[in-house]
Amino acid sequence: MGSWIPKLLLLQLVLLLTKLADSSSIIKYLPGFEGPLPFELETGYIGVGDEDEDQMFYYFIKSESNPEEDPLLVWLSGGPGCSSFTGLVYENGPLGFKVKAYNGSIPTLVSTTYSWTKVANIIYLDQPVGAGFSYSRNPFADRPSDTGSAKLVNEFVRKWLAKHPDYFSNPFYVTGNSYSGKVIPAIVQEISNGNYICCKPQINLQGYVIGNPVAYYDHDKDSRIPFAHGVALISDELFESLKRSCGGSYSIVDPLNTECLKLIEDYHKCVSGIYQELILKPKCETTSPDCYTYRYLLSIYWANNEIVRRALKVVEGSKGKWERCDLSVRSNQDIKSSIPYHMNNSIKGYRSLVISSGDHDMTIPFLGTQAWIRSLNYSITEKWRPWMILDQVAGYTKTYANKMTLATVKGGGHTLEYKPEENSILFKSSIIKYLPGFEGPLPFELETGYIGVGEEDEDQMFYYFIKSESNPETDPLLLWLSGGPGCSSFTGLIYENGPLGFKVEAYNGSIPTLVSTTYSWTKVANIIYLDQPVGTGFSYSRNPLADIPSDTGSAKRVDEFLRKWLTKHPEYFSNPFYAGGNSYSGKMVPVIVQEISNGNCIYGKPQIRLQGYVLGSPVTDYDLDRNSRIQFAHGMALISNELYESMKRTCGGNYIFVDPLNTECLELIKDYDNCVSGIYENLILVPKCDLTSPDCHSYRSMLSDYWANNESVRRALKVVEGTTGRWERCKWTLQNNKDIKSSIPYHKKNSIQGYRSLIFSGDHDMLTPYVGTQDWIRSLNYSIIDKWRPWMILDQVAGYTTTYANKMTFATVKGGGHTLDYKPDENSILFKRWISGQPL
Repeated sequence: MGSWIPKLLLLQLVLLLTKLADSSSIIKYLPGFEGPLPFELETGYIGVGDEDEDQMFYYFIKSESNPEEDPLLVWLSGGPGCSSFTGLVYENGPLGFKVKAYNGSIPTLVSTTYSWTKVANIIYLDQPVGAGFSYSRNPFADRPSDTGSAKLVNEFVRKWLAKHPDYFSNPFYVTGNSYSGKVIPAIVQEISNGNYICCKPQINLQGYVIGNPVAYYDHDKDSRIPFAHGVALISDELFESLKRSCGGSYSIVDPLNTECLKLIEDYHKCVSGIYQELILKPKCETTSPDCYTYRYLLSIYWANNEIVRRALKVVEGSKGKWERCDLSVRSNQDIKSSIPYHMNNSIKGYRSLVISSGDHDMTIPFLGTQAWIRSLNYSITEKWRPWMILDQVAGYTKTYANKMTLATVKGGGHTLEYKPEENSILFKSSIIKYLPGFEGPLPFELETGYIGVGEEDEDQMFYYFIKSESNPETDPLLLWLSGGPGCSSFTGLIYENGPLGFKVEAYNGSIPTLVSTTYSWTKVANIIYLDQPVGTGFSYSRNPLADIPSDTGSAKRVDEFLRKWLTKHPEYFSNPFYAGGNSYSGKMVPVIVQEISNGNCIYGKPQIRLQGYVLGSPVTDYDLDRNSRIQFAHGMALISNELYESMKRTCGGNYIFVDPLNTECLELIKDYDNCVSGIYENLILVPKCDLTSPDCHSYRSMLSDYWANNESVRRALKVVEGTTGRWERCKWTLQNNKDIKSSIPYHKKNSIQGYRSLIFSGDHDMLTPYVGTQDWIRSLNYSIIDKWRPWMILDQVAGYTTTYANKMTFATVKGGGHTLDYKPDENSILFKRWISGQPL
């Protein structure tokens, strides 16, 4: 009779676990951490497998930036059998243990500075079942396998998203390190296949991130020998003997090859005193607080405390002793190599960041990782180069045509914790492919940043760099400046010749909507949009007592910026280089060209491959430009013949600086001003209107102010906090010494040095009229080699053009205004033809 009692108790326990499982809780406080958590943490279980018998435990932390739009990551630790709490508390999470000798109380938790949750939502998942706090309700369940775990993680993610539908639209990445590097590519394939088979809404799968990944154990282990030789752990003689006797295979050796076996023994003796996870660290006793790995014990003390388990809402009785890495978890390692999965994921177009994170990791050496990546047989799109943090080499990187980026972390080890700050920066710079207001990932490559110039790099110049969407390795590199002075180059990016524009609609308090454009110059060129002079856009000075910027000083700063930028992006040194801009930058660009040209003679190799410059409606000589408005107004029928002839006769062609005694001229200028006071000078065809009205063409310029002053936007652009107050598209209050009165002498010198140039004007621009531009071009006194003629688009006249013997092409854009945004498609075609050497 008593035999049924244990069965009944077991049944009751199973029913209790069933009731408590597959649940989640918001955690506000954690034992060991002082005060409320400074982030949003949720823990819980999701049931997967037959009858949800496997209960997968997770920690979910919301992005501290923009959780509605930031990427969603699932993070897996290695082993197999290591809890994802390893990642949360040692590698890339917002908490870490304060390392001190254990005294029996709950170990202390502190905030970290390097958490990936600053830019991403992260699910830390304990898998396979048996790892961490995950458990099975079936004591007779089959032991987990790599392929089985991949299927269960796919099931977990879909069920988790069904309970958190707000995250279905977020870009999704599978991430992890060490042994999970073998399983993650299979998980990506499962999710991808699942998107085809079932389930709406689909998971917005974008790619994966893996650090020091196990890919193929035998090959990974074989690479330890050349690694040990490369870092001087074994002698040349031993290495050469090993290669000769073992034939490159050191893991599985023919038992009859006694010479190879003896050499491998010698190798093991050489490296037996090395801590393989980071060869720079001493091998030590884990139980000593002075030993690096002592910190791992703290997580065991912490997670086995009953108060902690209650705080985490761990189901009582579901877990015995918690182990950070429970290597007794029996897992069928049925994925021998992840390389076929990488191949399949590459074919499907998923992005991947392979952080061979530690270049001093001997467990999974970077040499083995490089070898299997090469075996995928994709061409290199970004050749091997250093990646930098604060002008210091932080590691090396290269990118392949399958969107796979390999990066090393200098001085790093097997997991992220050895260089957490560097790994965090690497992740953030790679994964941020989204901008607030734009739906989905950006369809182009955008980089933002600062370059320090001037004394002690006191002026921090902000830039947006967009890679060519065609052939970035060989397409021209263009520097684009906006006018003002004081207008941000974001003006060019968003309104004139970039791949994004604002959807023009009444502002409702939310982030303005960004949409793709059809006319971007980045279809054929790499473009750096630079905020200059200092104080413009997001550029700033670290010296509050700095001198007021000047035209000539800014030209030198831009030259310095370019040389430093190219040093950080050496793959672009060989690209043809052009400087470009419009409006006031028409005064600056010819001077910058001269500075670069002179610098090429001074600085030596490698030189900037300067080819020429591009200017739209350029300010050149203020007196000449402004005086030409009278002639332009007459030609456009804005003033009468009588007034025009009287002004010419009385003012002698000088309408700006008039002799105060010439009262007749002054009266005529008043009559002129009265005639044109109702004209919108930027484009005389457009009505003069209230720019606060969405019906006004200029209203769109206000959208950039709303957008760039949003905190989530600034975080996405990686603007240094506290450096810029209110952002203004054009900061008209910016003080600037306009010490270049005329750029004509610089055009003359650039012509002598043989640089190409394209000068174009909107033929209905009254701010810098085309007639004034024609006048100064004629003053250079070069013969015409291509006489005045129409240039065409689809058999329609798009404007007129002429070319001179100094390689200067002048073109008008029919119906165009002061800036490119009035005729963006026509200006784009004009640029593409000229930059490629075609006739207009």
